Amino acid sequence: MQVFTDCWGVFRQNIMAALNDYHRTRVIDASMIETLVCLIPKNSKACKVSHFCPISLVSSLYKTISKVLVRRLRHVVGSTVALEQGAFMEGHQLTYLVLIASESVEEYRHKKKAGFVLKLDLAKAYDHVDWLFLDYVLMKKGIGAIWRKWIYGCISSVSFSVLINGKPQPRFATTRGMCQGCSLSPFLFIIVANVFSRMMKMFIYLPPPFH
Repeated sequence: MQVFTDCWGVFRQNIMAALNDYHRTRVIDASMIETLVCLIPKNSKACKVSHFCPISLVSSLYKTISKVLVRRLRHVVGSTVALEQGAFMEGHQLTYLVLIASESVEEYRHKKKAGFVLKLDLAKAYDHVDWLFLDYVLMKKGIGAIWRKWIYGCISSVSFSVLINGKPQPRFATTRGMCQGCSLSPFLFIIVANVFSRMMKMFIYLPPPFH
């Protein structure tokens, strides 16, 4: 990205042509979104897949397109997420919510109130986001058809190649999930997670048989 900034006079015409073409056709060229996955060992004795941390290497031109979309999308996210997702709001921190949760548990213990704590593991949720469901959620939140096509083009056209000993292997495509390394992914995941947050709040107020 720094190369584009330093040599804008050289790249400007080609970059603007690519952006205008994407704006007009709403289809991103496959070559822009080819992603290399580099496996970084977590320790010196890594011998299993779980011992490696995958890092996605995305093209700078694709990052430029996604950042243009993010600059507009970030203004929508703050007004659409639930208060329980405070960690995803600008100016809020995850540690603040952890502190609130800890104090809430201590209050229940001190007053000996009945209740329970539910801990949910969202470690793999990033990789299981259904694209059609995401598009449906965006539509329900009032995102226009053109915008949704731009977003869908970014997330559905990705192809991956794993780097093994510095050599790229045959490419493969995905059918769901958010692409790590894409600046759009965190914001889109927040919007999807908001549905889960609303469902949890709905179950709280359901009649006793559903508790």
